[in-house]
Amino acid sequence: VMRCRMCNNDKLSKEFPPVTVSKKCQHPPLVCLKCILSSSDTHCPSLSCGQLIQDDRREWFQAIWDKQFAEYKSSDVSVFETEPGECKVLHVTVLNGDAAEIEFNDSWTIMRMMTEIKKIMKFDINEQRLLYSGVELTTKLPDSKPATLKDFSVKPNSTVQLVKLLYAIPQDINKVVFDLNWQYPNDTDLLEGTEKRDYLDASCLIFEGEKCARTIDFVQKNPLMLAMLNKHKGIKKKEWGVKHSGDRMDDRKRIGHHLIDVSIEDIPTEVTNLFFILSAWNAPTISRYPNPSLSFYEKSTPEANLCSTTFTHASDYSAVIMCSLSRTRNGWVVYENGQTSNGNAKDYNPIKQTVQKLIQEGF
Repeated sequence: VMRCRMCNNDKLSKEFPPVTVSKKCQHPPLVCLKCILSSSDTHCPSLSCGQLIQDDRREWFQAIWDKQFAEYKSSDVSVFETEPGECKVLHVTVLNGDAAEIEFNDSWTIMRMMTEIKKIMKFDINEQRLLYSGVELTTKLPDSKPATLKDFSVKPNSTVQLVKLLYAIPQDINKVVFDLNWQYPNDTDLLEGTEKRDYLDASCLIFEGEKCARTIDFVQKNPLMLAMLNKHKGIKKKEWGVKHSGDRMDDRKRIGHHLIDVSIEDIPTEVTNLFFILSAWNAPTISRYPNPSLSFYEKSTPEANLCSTTFTHASDYSAVIMCSLSRTRNGWVVYENGQTSNGNAKDYNPIKQTVQKLIQEGF
């Protein structure tokens, strides 16, 4: 829950815009969609900012607002009814914004559908995890027969979510590293300190089911922050197999790194997911930090990158869920995510709410 700075009411994070009303704004989006859209003022209402509201962003915000009142349950058959002779398709979407349409035929096996997705979206079959109405579309039924779209009651013109498998961790690998890096912002007004740097924070949120049980971030390596937390809030010393490097900054190359080490054997048995987040520290959006990316490797062989990914689509948000390390029946796997969010290392609540929604939807 966040409080709107204009109407002074507590509202859900989804009732706030994902970005500021202008690219020139130097603050997070703290005024709710309703206040922005109902105001006749053409200037930013936040913190006496005064920037002009961009027309394309007002249209975007209106579309977001309208969508909140036009949500349907996937079980509502009327949503998927088609006119006689109308072409039936299946929408395939990825959390990073990629999307495609494939032919719909409820007699197709899930494997056939995955083959079509491979042709169009270039995802190998062994990289695909498909979700429909919060249920994973498996290639086989409990009796080992090939599963079809009809077996899962998939409707024409509905949407299937695709989650990309980045890496399945072999049982003989125990210590791994998530290396998240970024370039310093070009906008010098955002930079601080004699080094003229700014931070795109990498954090690890540890979940037990839908409960966020632990947050690991740069604080673990920052004496001043540790002292403050010990004095005012207290801080758990147990790291649950996850350690943060703190800031690794290269001022000459203008590159920042946050490395998060994970000892898989030390993760408590009740932990189900580790979500790795990038979030803007001073800037209102990630767009101010060029080329954010993730690499992942075994700690003993850092030169052998096991998987990597970038997220240019997340530029208009303050945070992006880069990937997750998830416990499955067959061991730990790394899933690409790419879901954007509000919030940052100063306030994780919007990010936690985003992750909880993902978990509820089967991710």
